[in-house]
Amino acid sequence: MKNNRSQIILLLILATILLLVGIYTYNLSGPDSETDESAPASVSLVSAEGSAYTDLAGNELDFASNIGNVIVVYAWASWSPTSVEDLNALNSLVDEFSGDEVNFIAMNRAEPEKTAKAFLKSYEVSSQIEIVLDPDDKYYNSIGAFSMPETVIFRKDGSIAYQKSGSINVPLVRRYIADNLD
Repeated sequence: MKNNRSQIILLLILATILLLVGIYTYNLSGPDSETDESAPASVSLVSAEGSAYTDLAGNELDFASNIGNVIVVYAWASWSPTSVEDLNALNSLVDEFSGDEVNFIAMNRAEPEKTAKAFLKSYEVSSQIEIVLDPDDKYYNSIGAFSMPETVIFRKDGSIAYQKSGSINVPLVRRYIADNLD
């Protein structure tokens, strides 16, 4: 009986150590990471031939001309429970930074065009937010994302200033936009 108790205690200690190592590793590479150039905008947003992004009308888009501005990209999908609230948060940020050198992009993740359109009919999204369809999920894969939704702020030079999985943290996004307008 005493031997079994010792084994259980040893297993609990090992499980605790593994859990702590997992938490430590997650915090080192977790969703609130700041990196300099892990996925520059020129790689993530500029379409390769044959895998172009499109707008809701089916027009091909290329964001090369956006480089030089701060770019805020929010990856969304109709099945994501936070997309409505986050798109509303983007609306408020657009209003706040209107006239600044900031581009706002709402990048739909690999959904059919009619699914994205049907979802957006129910919600008002500012005309200053570029709604983009990414049928091949190129953007999401290029930024090394691991959870939904995902917000990325690109500096004027195209490097990543901020990347976060989960709901938009408006005060933090506001700060990163302002810090990178200089």
